[in-house]
Amino acid sequence: MDDGVSAGDSTVAPTGPGASTPRALSPRPLTQRAMPRALPRSRSLATWVPLLHPRAMVLTVAPVIVALAYLAAVGAHIAPLIGLAAVLAVGLAQAGMRVLEAYLEHEYRFVGRQASAAFVSTLVSAGIYPLDALRVACVLLALSAAAAIPLVLSGGSVVLLLGLLGIALALLYSMTPYALKRYPAGDAIVFVLLGPSIVPLTILAQRQALTVSALLLGGALGFLALAIVLAAHLRDQEADRNQGRVTLVTLLGTRSLALACVGCAGLAYLLVAIVALPRGAPHLALLAFLSLPAAVVPLSGILVSEASASRALVVRQLVRVYLLFALGLALGLVITGWWLRLA
Repeated sequence: MDDGVSAGDSTVAPTGPGASTPRALSPRPLTQRAMPRALPRSRSLATWVPLLHPRAMVLTVAPVIVALAYLAAVGAHIAPLIGLAAVLAVGLAQAGMRVLEAYLEHEYRFVGRQASAAFVSTLVSAGIYPLDALRVACVLLALSAAAAIPLVLSGGSVVLLLGLLGIALALLYSMTPYALKRYPAGDAIVFVLLGPSIVPLTILAQRQALTVSALLLGGALGFLALAIVLAAHLRDQEADRNQGRVTLVTLLGTRSLALACVGCAGLAYLLVAIVALPRGAPHLALLAFLSLPAAVVPLSGILVSEASASRALVVRQLVRVYLLFALGLALGLVITGWWLRLA
C-alpha cells in the first residue's frame, strides 16, 4: 500500500445496542520495528547497485591503480596478488561503508528518535529490508578485512595504522548522528581518503619506498575528487539545508564554492605537471591532460549554473572527467614503465 499502512491498522467502530459513539477512523502509527516489516522485501540485485554507489567506488579504487602504475613507471617490483588485494580491500570497504551508512541513516531518521514523516530513507525507496542491508554491510566489511590481511603481512605495522586511520576517518565522515559529512570538516576527510592515504598504503604494501612524486599524485587525485564533492554540495544545498547540514556553501556562499571547485580541479592538473615535467620524470603522465577538454564544460558550467538539474549534470560530467584523468595518468605511467623495461 502506498501509505505503508495495512487494513488492520484502523480502529473499527463498535456496533450494536449500547455501543458508544464511534471514534473517528484513523491509521495507527507504525512502531519502530513494524514500519520496516511493512515494506516489501526486494530480492532484485539491481536494487542494491545505487546503494553501493559505483561512482564513489571508482574514486576509491583509482588511487590504488595509479599507485601501482607509478611503481611500474619507476621500475619497482610489483607483487600482483598484493595489488589485487589492495583493490579488493578498498573497494569492498567503500561498498560496505555505504550500505552501513544507509542502514544507520534509516534507523536514525526513519524509525529512531529523530524520525521524520517527511524523510524517506534510501532503503525504503529501494524496497530493501533494513536488516538485509545490515547483513550485507557486515559481509562486505568482513571481506574487506580479509583482503587487507595480505597487505598488512607485506607492509607491516605502518600499513595497518594507515588502514585503521582510513576506517576511523570513514566512520567519522559518514556515521550518524554526528557525521562530519554534515560539516565543512568532512570535505578535508574526502581529500585525505581519496588519494593521499590510499596511494601511500598501496606503495608501502608493495614494500617500496614512498616518494614525494607519489604523494603529489595522490594529492592530485584527492583534489579532483574534492572538486566533485564541492560540486555535489552546490547541487544538494537545498536538501542539505533541510537536513541541517552546514556545508561549505553555508560558509562561503555559492559563488565562492564554485570558484573553490574550479581551483581544486586546477590543482589536480598542476600537481601532475609538477611530477611529469622535470628531467628524467615520467613525462607520459601528462596524458592525464587529455581529460582537460572534457573538464572545460563542467568547470565553466559550475560558475554560471543555478538550476539543480544543471548542477546535477555538472557532477556527472566531473565524474567522467575524473575517470579520464585517472585513466590517462595510469596509462601514461604504465607506458613509461614498459618503455624503461625495453630500454
